[in-house]
Amino acid sequence: MVKLNPRLGRVSFCPVRIVFLGAAGVGKSHLISSFLRNNFVSGESKPQIHQIERQIQQETIYIQLCEEPCPTEVCDWVTSLKNASVVFLVYDATNTSSFEYISKILPDIKPIIHEETSMIILENKCDLKSQRSVAFQETAFDIKCDQVSAVTRENIDLVVYREVESALIRVSSRGNGG
Repeated sequence: MVKLNPRLGRVSFCPVRIVFLGAAGVGKSHLISSFLRNNFVSGESKPQIHQIERQIQQETIYIQLCEEPCPTEVCDWVTSLKNASVVFLVYDATNTSSFEYISKILPDIKPIIHEETSMIILENKCDLKSQRSVAFQETAFDIKCDQVSAVTRENIDLVVYREVESALIRVSSRGNGG
């Protein structure tokens, strides 16, 4: 994916696109904001696309973080999903219907994404243990699950960077005939 790098004033390669999907109110925007700013900013957020430059393994890479709002139709997601390196399916640990929403959208998502795209279920608000209404599982719907918290920043960097590195390895192996 090619994007303008405003700091360099030229076009640069953006090898990793991360898409966050989930029901309204699960904290997709806050997870992205927490990752970008290293702190939690309260208040309502609007879906945006962010391109950031980060150092990973002594190499500067460009990561595009994209939140897709709860769509009226699956076609709203198609472009984002076709170009995704990683898809995070986000649910709220305190909201059972947000977890059920993932099972509802999965049949529509799986045929759209590339076979090499990583799909991970993120349980947001894992810090609210006493309010939990969904029991955490290591896997759900045959997809790996991780726990994160936008407020405490628990596991956000770990999960995002792990998936970015994995995506870079996949891109590199494709370029080397692998």
